[in-house]
Amino acid sequence: MIKNLKLTGFRNYTNENLDINKNIVVLYGNNGSGKTNILEAISVLADGKGFKKATADCLINKHANKKTWSIDITFDKQQITACYEHENKTGKRVYKIDGEIVKNLNEFRKNVHIVWLTYESDRLFLQAPACRRDFIDMLCNVTDAEHITYLKSYEKLIRERMNVLKDNYNEQSEETSKCLDVLEAQICEAGLKVAQNRIKTVRELEEYQLVSAYFPKFANKMIGTLESEVLEVSDENNVLEMYKSALKERRVKDSVSGSTTLGVNRSDWLVNNLDKDIDAVQCSAGEQKILLTGIFLSFITNKIKNNNWIILLDDVTAHLDETYTTILLKYVKDFAKNNHDKINIWLSGASRNIFSALGDQAQYFEIDNGKVSEKGRWL
Repeated sequence: MIKNLKLTGFRNYTNENLDINKNIVVLYGNNGSGKTNILEAISVLADGKGFKKATADCLINKHANKKTWSIDITFDKQQITACYEHENKTGKRVYKIDGEIVKNLNEFRKNVHIVWLTYESDRLFLQAPACRRDFIDMLCNVTDAEHITYLKSYEKLIRERMNVLKDNYNEQSEETSKCLDVLEAQICEAGLKVAQNRIKTVRELEEYQLVSAYFPKFANKMIGTLESEVLEVSDENNVLEMYKSALKERRVKDSVSGSTTLGVNRSDWLVNNLDKDIDAVQCSAGEQKILLTGIFLSFITNKIKNNNWIILLDDVTAHLDETYTTILLKYVKDFAKNNHDKINIWLSGASRNIFSALGDQAQYFEIDNGKVSEKGRWL
């Protein structure tokens, strides 16, 4: 899998190379040293923005002379590059595969799945619905390689519709109405695909959940007006017609509110801890972390046979006691050992000692204020 990672002008890195020779990589160092930045760089290849959803400008090293950044990752048989250059108040992203410029990394994403749990994920059940949608969409990108395309198309189209409503709808012109008809038809097609993928993914999460004494049993579902229609109406064409009609009826309401009040941008993911018969939001911080970790591991266990994987675990042992830290690291070791040729697992934490259970199966790098030092074998 990954043989080399090079960061240039990215976050707090000026020019750093990591040569990788094992499929478990541990990054450790003090808070703010740059561990998460390395994992974020890898995650940028998954959807263009990475797990922090940062704009390209925000990824530039603020102390560098040039307003550019690049991420170069060399795999066994392929090199992937994502780079950005800021000029004259505008910026341009460029993607390359083996040195050749490509429109996007969709072909790469069909063969390599990048998924993550981050420190922010610990608060997932307490955060806004958008954060939970992002988590499910990350998993959907594995279930359907085109999911990211449907989602980006949907987001672009609802912005265009809102611009029309904001600028022209009060005129009630025939031309404006026809324009909205076209946009709404496209919104419905993209939105329906997103909703169907999300529903399929959460069903699989529940169906193939881990049978383990350590992780609680759970039930989960996507909720929203559109999701209810998908589940209740079997005919896809009927759902599309209902969706288009509802959007048309909401034009005035959406124009006044300044937002799209119906669609997958309003959906939420609900999880219930069946062992305690309570919603995830009512669980303690530790219980939420254990519940989410179990869900994440269930997904990987079910899907691991498909293609190649990069799994990013940022400060993943936070809020886990010694028992659950040991359990998680055992899963990491087993995943890496049983799928050696198609999996990379990257972990970060404040201390190397946290990961002692990984022993010599992992490669260790100390991170110190944007500088990377390999620390050799486990002692």
